[in-house]
Amino acid sequence: MLSSLAIELTYHIIFLFIHRIDSMAKDPVCNMMVDEKKAQHISEVNGGQKVYLCSAHCKSQFDQNPNKYGY
Repeated sequence: MLSSLAIELTYHIIFLFIHRIDSMAKDPVCNMMVDEKKAQHISEVNGGQKVYLCSAHCKSQFDQNPNKYGY
């Protein structure tokens, strides 16, 4: 039987894991996962939709041809 402390810790781990996934976006150029809350390279398309990119290089590639990446 799990102790209440173990149950509470399990709940917090699951909560943090889900929260982390919710704030992640895939860089369309290199397919790397980018934390939306910490992203330094963001482009806007289609009237304000944000696209999160992992680096200045990927942002430059994306900005040159968003259609290539499905935008």
